[in-house]
Amino acid sequence: MERRLRTFYLKRRRYRIAANVVTVVGAAAGIIVTAAMWPTGPEGWLERHFLTAVITAALILALVPRLIANVLWHLQLRRHYEEWG
Repeated sequence: MERRLRTFYLKRRRYRIAANVVTVVGAAAGIIVTAAMWPTGPEGWLERHFLTAVITAALILALVPRLIANVLWHLQLRRHYEEWG
């Protein structure tokens, strides 16, 4: 008899893969935004406001989609806890 994975594990794996994918896409978007904001002068990238803007954009674009995917997973888990538990 073949053993099947439970629905909980299948859903969790899918949400983990989705969270990883949106994190990579967000990080790529952060790199694109950084390349678009790159200053023209040779010393422009050392300025404090540029570095803080780049770090903030990279963190927001990489972490917010992952946070949303994790919130969606927890909503799904709460909705089906009795069935999966």
